[in-house]
Amino acid sequence: MTKHDKMKDGCIMGEKLYLRPISTADTGLIVDWRNRPQIMAISINRRPFDENGHRKWLATMVETGKAVQFIIVEKATARPIGSCYLRDMDYGQKAAQFGLFIAEADAQGQGFGTECSRLLMDHAFETLSLNRLYLYVLAKNTAAIRLYEQLGFCRKSSRKIDTLPEGATEDVVLMSCTRHP
Repeated sequence: MTKHDKMKDGCIMGEKLYLRPISTADTGLIVDWRNRPQIMAISINRRPFDENGHRKWLATMVETGKAVQFIIVEKATARPIGSCYLRDMDYGQKAAQFGLFIAEADAQGQGFGTECSRLLMDHAFETLSLNRLYLYVLAKNTAAIRLYEQLGFCRKSSRKIDTLPEGATEDVVLMSCTRHP
């Protein structure tokens, strides 16, 4: 599939899923997903998520081009199953922070995270002409770390950061990858 073949009506098409641009209409869904205990458990930011915060994110990050965010949609059912993004876009350095989550429990472990990651990485490198992606992941999220390593991300450093509202700290790993020539 060529880059041109992967785009259809603003969506990035894959085999089992497609990525559609996020919209204000997705606010309730995102708030629900981000507040689920299983999603909070793997998130760096664990503060409760609300509609005002999401609308602010859309206005200050997505609408300004500082982030691109997609809803991950399962093709077979047209069901939204998660979200992915590139944020803190630095076009001068040609870099961005990468992230995703599969929110629907029955969609986890089905290869959607791998396919979504590949589509988003292709979009970052081929369409947006970025050269480097980086991400932060909880050290205890070994499944995600394995996935990222399979995709070409390398561990750069780790550190303790405040991830919980009550001030507890956890180990977080910084990983990055570069465009392959």
